[in-house]
Amino acid sequence: MYTIKEEPIESKKYRLAKAVYWMHLQAFGEQLTENIYYCKNDECVQITDDVCGSCNNKMENIGFIDYNEDKK
Repeated sequence: MYTIKEEPIESKKYRLAKAVYWMHLQAFGEQLTENIYYCKNDECVQITDDVCGSCNNKMENIGFIDYNEDKK
């Protein structure tokens, strides 16, 4: 009759992030978002730029930070 298909993990992560962002928006007003990137080669983390400063490879997006302009 009907088959249940598993939702891809990336889709689940996106929906969860969107829900968390919406809750923050409702609680604190306008939010600013910065992405967090991780380089496996150098084991370094940086914000905003997705190219590693040391090895110039593309970094993996591992999350984001929400903040208000006046409440960083």
